[in-house]
Amino acid sequence: MQIIVNAQLPHEALRRLQRYGTVTPFDAETVPWQPLRGHADLFITHIPAAQWVIAPNLPSNSRAAFDNAGIVYRIGDFPAALDTASCGAYNVACSDQVAVGCRQQCDPTLRSLLHNHLFIDVRQGMARCSTLFVDSRAAITSDKGICNALLQHGIDTLFISQKEILLPGYPCGCIGGCAGLWHDKVFWVGSFQQHPQGESIRTFLHKHNKESIELCDTPLTDVGSLFFL
Repeated sequence: MQIIVNAQLPHEALRRLQRYGTVTPFDAETVPWQPLRGHADLFITHIPAAQWVIAPNLPSNSRAAFDNAGIVYRIGDFPAALDTASCGAYNVACSDQVAVGCRQQCDPTLRSLLHNHLFIDVRQGMARCSTLFVDSRAAITSDKGICNALLQHGIDTLFISQKEILLPGYPCGCIGGCAGLWHDKVFWVGSFQQHPQGESIRTFLHKHNKESIELCDTPLTDVGSLFFL
């Protein structure tokens, strides 16, 4: 299995993650915000049970990881995340039934592939960074606006405080960017013991038959998501 994750992943998390597959370090030099250069969720969208969509400016080593894994993907129309007005082109949170993102920013190729989804349009461009679907109609988010929108559509939603989540260079990070889903496992960069709602996260995941794997003992850290190919 190929795993794409921030090149600045904590060493302990990297060591543990390597037990599950080949890790491809993500570092996009074109991103103008230094702390976000390693955030693959600005360039990659996964639509579970359907398709992967990648930005045309995805770093070559990450595209090679898709090819090496034999993953079929579509290339989007526009480059990823070079300003605040377009950072949501690929940063869309998806389950196999529901998508959450800023429709105005969403890349046309990605938007066309989501035509059968319930698309919940929000103002937050960083929807995937802020939100993790753990089941078809269940999600964890650290964005209050997204939480309210999900609840209005009958999505089982857990709201998590983001102020305890680390993102170097910023006051705080987002919950979705701390994690990645692979089958019945949710991998976390950081420890639930370092977050006041850690047990609530664990209980919510257990409710939806997901196993938590905490990759390191640091506070939860927004690394721009983990992608398992």
